[in-house]
Amino acid sequence: MFLIILKANKDDERDIFELQKLVFEQESDKFGISPLKQTLAQIHADFQKCTVLKAIENDKIVGSVRAYLSNGAAHIEKLFVHPDKKNIGIENELLRQIEKCFKVQRYEVEVIDKDKSDLKVYQQAGYKIYSAKDISEDVMIVYLEKRGMTK
Repeated sequence: MFLIILKANKDDERDIFELQKLVFEQESDKFGISPLKQTLAQIHADFQKCTVLKAIENDKIVGSVRAYLSNGAAHIEKLFVHPDKKNIGIENELLRQIEKCFKVQRYEVEVIDKDKSDLKVYQQAGYKIYSAKDISEDVMIVYLEKRGMTK
């Protein structure tokens, strides 16, 4: 596997949108939750406010992550990889690289508690649960944080 992680650009929006749709539709089926219904226009807006990274293997985008700065913390969102590429380290590398983009005291992320593999990626990277909120009878959002560098 030859993997490259780069900052995504406007030309990558559609490919990231299609991959995101594939990943999150599968997860919604797997966990019985509402699928992520983000439009291409909303992805474009994310590209305006966020740092977006892409993982490329054999000239194809196989993963992505985005983050933005708010109240002195880096908020990490939508870390995902192609279903055929899960659990081989791409998620971990995307997370490490997005953290390097922000010199902050705190990183924050939220995940669905049913997705144990996502939770594991963050916890192995040093993230700790600080809060949780029920969003349905059997689904909970888990909030995690990691201390970063001091400025």
